[in-house]
Amino acid sequence: AVTNNGGTIESYEIYLSTDGKEFGQPVKKGEFFPYGKYRKTVLFEAKQCAFVKLVALSEIGGKG
Repeated sequence: AVTNNGGTIESYEIYLSTDGKEFGQPVKKGEFFPYGKYRKTVLFEAKQCAFVKLVALSEIGGKG
């Protein structure tokens, strides 16, 4: 069986902000592994914020 993972995030960065405008440096960078449509959990140091931004840097299969 062929698994279609199109659109699934591979590498990412997570940013936090108190105002939704200034996000600064990422609090976490990495890759979601194992690949597939499984639930993913990312742990990082707790900080007070009002906004969380997830930036997808690449898609599984080397796509942008």
